Amino acid sequence: MGQKPYVNIHYETIIDGIVSSTLRPLVLESCDYEWRSLMEKCWLTEPSKRPCFIEIAKKNVNVFSFGIVMWNFLMG
Repeated sequence: MGQKPYVNIHYETIIDGIVSSTLRPLVLESCDYEWRSLMEKCWLTEPSKRPCFIEIAKKNVNVFSFGIVMWNFLMG
């Protein structure tokens, strides 16, 4: 965590991978399932299958709210 993505990949390869939608950052196993799922949906090559802004905003609110509840539970 806290590392730059693609640190060992030549910049031209990075640009090509991003433009062709074949290069995605590594998602750690410790990443929350909801965040991972949302990222993967946003990366779909077919734009019509990607979530709309409202869906993304709702997911973020739900995940953020859950995080606050867990924080209060753990610290409370």
